[in-house]
Amino acid sequence: MMLTRCGAGKITVDDEEYSLNQDFVDNTLKVADELELDEIETAKLLLEAQAARELLDRSLFERGIIRFHQQRKYLLDCVRLCIQLANDDELEDGFQDFFGAFVTETIYGAAVPGGQAPREEEKIVPRCMAAMQDIKVWLQRITEKVATTNLMYQTQPAIPPEFQEAIEFSRVSLVQQHELLAVILCSAIEKHQASVKDFRAFFQLLKRIDRYDHLLGELRCCSQGLSS
Repeated sequence: MMLTRCGAGKITVDDEEYSLNQDFVDNTLKVADELELDEIETAKLLLEAQAARELLDRSLFERGIIRFHQQRKYLLDCVRLCIQLANDDELEDGFQDFFGAFVTETIYGAAVPGGQAPREEEKIVPRCMAAMQDIKVWLQRITEKVATTNLMYQTQPAIPPEFQEAIEFSRVSLVQQHELLAVILCSAIEKHQASVKDFRAFFQLLKRIDRYDHLLGELRCCSQGLSS
């Protein structure tokens, strides 16, 4: 199904078909543009956001933005907690071993005895580095969008609160996600999951950064782990 501005459509989620009215379609297109997501995935996201009781007092556009970033942050928090549990020597017998194996195989993507070596895109260090770089680009895009919007509204009514709140939530959440990725990356480095290739790529990335000091600080901490 393709979502269009000229008419409503239908979408199937978990074997259940939903009819989409024009307002929902318009919001889906707006959120898809904002998050650079596939329209079908965005529609599924908004269907979930509609049912979220904690977001009932917000517009559907805001709900979609908040839901998207909440899911990303919660996932990273779960990863961080699994790593923390794997390193907790006070866990009951067997639990630390379970989390240790889960983190090594599923999160770090390390090779298991007798198994195939993981592909490059499955390894945790390059994945974290790519995600952190994407966040940096995203934050830059938000900054440019805010500057453009402020310029547009200089001779018009104030910027809609919906836009301001959604953008600010996105900015704060992206910074938090970047911090969590840095924690995960450093933990992987401490467990010797980084290669010489990762080391070189990481410092090439550091050389290109000249903005966002708070993000640069996190990257420098990780670089110290790589060089140790």
